[in-house]
Amino acid sequence: MKRLAKFLRSVLPVDWTQLIFLFGIVCLYIAGHLRSWATEGTFTPYKPLLFAAYMTFLAGAAGYFICFWPGMHPVRRILYWVCLPALVGLGLNYGLFLHYGPGPSSAHGAGKYTAHTIGWALSALWRLGPGFHFALLGLIIVALFAWRLASGCSSLPLALPEPSVPLSDDPPSWRRVQILVWILVALAAGPVFISVGLFLAGITYPIIVFLPSIARFARLAHLSVLIASFFRVIGILGLPSAYALTMVGLALWTLGKEGWKDLRRSLRLPKPEYFLLALGFPLAITTFSAGVWHLSPFVQFDDQTPLVLWIFFAAFLEEIMIRGLLQPRFIRRYGLLRGIFLVGIVWAAMHFFGDFSPQLNHGRVLLAIGWRLLGCVAWSFVFGWLTLRTGSVLPAAVSHSIQNVFVGLTFGPRFLTLVLVRTLLWGALAYVLFRYWPVRLEGEQGASTGEVTSQPGT
Repeated sequence: MKRLAKFLRSVLPVDWTQLIFLFGIVCLYIAGHLRSWATEGTFTPYKPLLFAAYMTFLAGAAGYFICFWPGMHPVRRILYWVCLPALVGLGLNYGLFLHYGPGPSSAHGAGKYTAHTIGWALSALWRLGPGFHFALLGLIIVALFAWRLASGCSSLPLALPEPSVPLSDDPPSWRRVQILVWILVALAAGPVFISVGLFLAGITYPIIVFLPSIARFARLAHLSVLIASFFRVIGILGLPSAYALTMVGLALWTLGKEGWKDLRRSLRLPKPEYFLLALGFPLAITTFSAGVWHLSPFVQFDDQTPLVLWIFFAAFLEEIMIRGLLQPRFIRRYGLLRGIFLVGIVWAAMHFFGDFSPQLNHGRVLLAIGWRLLGCVAWSFVFGWLTLRTGSVLPAAVSHSIQNVFVGLTFGPRFLTLVLVRTLLWGALAYVLFRYWPVRLEGEQGASTGEVTSQPGT
């Protein structure tokens, strides 16, 4: 337990308030995906609400940026880049709810959409949805941190205890890594995904519109059907694949020549038995977790099943970014265990943009954050072990792909603790692998222990 406590202290910021500040940023970042109004009136102004969601997203993305680069006046940056957009989004959301939402009841027949009392206006705060509440919570946390920062009680940028291993990355090289982390966490699933989608739509729309018409005009009905079917498949597979390729391209462009060297190094072909091992890990865990309830002879399909076709390709490109490009740099800077752990945190944060939906309530949002963090950290250790053991990201990509498939294809019935059981099994597997088959890093003393000194470092 002492070693575990020491390790956990080594992966937490030196200033504990920075961790709370990060939680506030996450609340702002995810608020736009949650339901803004708990109850809706006769009319819901979707476009203004969408603008309010974009403002909270902008505040969250700016908050991530300030975590790395606070500048000479960090308090001013927080107020202008984070608090101000969040206030605009919250104010617009609240004002629209007062105007369009269910108004107060009155014995004098007051209008439904007019707030007559301050008490009713304040009580309306509790009738708003999780999106508003998480954005408000994030704003309060960020404002309190800015106050502590102005009074000298807190500090930026983010700082972790410095590892005992020598830092082989020079400041410009590590700065490029920080830029890549910010792109993955703050921009990857938002602006980049939307930009790729608009670009593909601009290319394919004329083809989708005109080619079937030309085929019908030429009395080639079968060709018209074939073209329509082809572009429906492109709609399912093209956007995710193009997005993943774009992200890999951005990662390589950000890291420069060193990124290309790591890419070539990570794509070597390992021994065939490692592919069997990578296939066996998720298969065994899925089978065992289904057997916790009872093993059923059938497979249940959910809404993610049509995307199984491109899962391997997406997982392969994701492993290139996470295990092939980020993991070696984090290990060089923070040691083996801490490096893999922190890569898992970055990997989890990269998925926050797509993990939340308007159907989630307050409790399920917190559970989703926790399960995403725990799951990605556990997977990070297993996939990281495969990558370090083989010197290639290919086995990790296979294991990652099969795991994603089993998220959509469930053997046996689903039960409430399924996610917990799977996460614990992946964590136990990671412990067994590093305990009994440890990986050794050449030329880095102490890298496998993750020992730290008391000096802070970013």
